[in-house]
Parts: sequence; structure tokens; C-alpha cells
Amino acid sequence: MKKITALIILAVVALSLFACGKQSAGLKLGMGVYSSAQKATDADSDKNGSAGALVTVATVLMDADGKIVRCVLDAAEYTFSYTADGKAVSVGEFPTKREQGDAYGMKLYGGATKEWYEQADAFSAAVTGKTVSEVKSLLASGGKGNSEVISAGCTISIEDFIFAIEKAAANASAAG
Repeated sequence: MKKITALIILAVVALSLFACGKQSAGLKLGMGVYSSAQKATDADSDKNGSAGALVTVATVLMDADGKIVRCVLDAAEYTFSYTADGKAVSVGEFPTKREQGDAYGMKLYGGATKEWYEQADAFSAAVTGKTVSEVKSLLASGGKGNSEVISAGCTISIEDFIFAIEKAAANASAAG
């Protein structure tokens, strides 16, 4: 949890520094966090149970017209194991997908052409210059992006990105 908090603070500081430049008039900075529960299993006397969450974070810098000037995305997947009597089995650090970088293994294990952070950056580039409404229109069936998103180099699910960006935009306030 400490790492995701540090990442959020880093993203906010980075965008704040950008916003404090000469172009900061009318810019708004916002951060949104979207969490979803992952598959859970019950514990019994023979096996441990598990539960998890996927947390997606978006930090956006928006202009006076509500268009995204800059977007930074990250996500972390947490899985916790527990015994039948509710005691935690696995507790530790959970680096974010961006922190994992190439070690996340989408190319190595999933056959992807780009790692997660590269695809997230491609999606961020695709939303630059768009309003939240325009960002929402990038969603195709199955949670994936439309042809514009795929052409930009993002083939992973973008649904959680969009939910986090919506929250970030709703939370945006003057950046300077």
C-alpha cells in the first residue's frame, strides 16, 4: 500500500511541476482510483482461501475546455491468502504494474508485443487532447479499445483506465 501511495504522490508532483510552468493558466489536476474485486475462493481445512483486488490509478491534467493535456496510469493487483480460521497466509509488498516494468512479463509469458506500462502509455497518448466523453467512446466490446486505441498500441482491457480517468476528471481542480 505504501508503494501505491508513493506512486500517486509522485504522479501528482510530476503533473504539478508541469502545471506550474508558464502554460498553467486554466489547467486542472485530478486523480482517480478505481478498485474492483478479483476472483475469491473459500478456505477449508484442506486448502487456503484467497481474495484479491485490482486497483487502477489515473492522474490527469486537463485544460480549460475539459480536454486531457497529460494522463498517467498505473495499476496494482493484490491477492491475499487466508486459512479456514481467517488468518492471513501471504502478506507482503505488491509492486504496481508500472513498477514491475518489463518484469511484469506480458511479452515473455503472454506473447504481447508491448509490456503493460508501454500499453498504458499508448492509451495515455490516445486520450491526450480528448474530453472524458471522447475517452469513453474509445471503449469497444469486451472491455478492449476501439481501432484507434489498438492502432495507438494498446491491446489490453481499458475499461478500468476509463473508470479511473472519469474519477480523476471529476476530482480535477486548479493546478496552480
